[in-house]
Amino acid sequence: MRSVSPRPPCGGRARRTRRRCSTPAPPLPYLPPDRLAGYYVVTYWLRELTVVGGGVEPVDLTDRNVWLTGVAESIQSPRLPDQPYQPRR
Repeated sequence: MRSVSPRPPCGGRARRTRRRCSTPAPPLPYLPPDRLAGYYVVTYWLRELTVVGGGVEPVDLTDRNVWLTGVAESIQSPRLPDQPYQPRR
């Protein structure tokens, strides 16, 4: 004779059952993570220049004399569940 295991509580893993939970899920204790919306590369050059007032000084900026290169990220904060939808203007 086969023993029958009791049904798991709502939210448990049961095979071949497709019933819905009658109690709502408890709220999460933390905020949802931010989402990466995009990024772009930022490059800085550090050069000492001597320019006379009103003068023009040619500067060579190449990829070989870069002082600092970084990534600027565009972050999109997630909408919280109890906030109404507000499209960006």
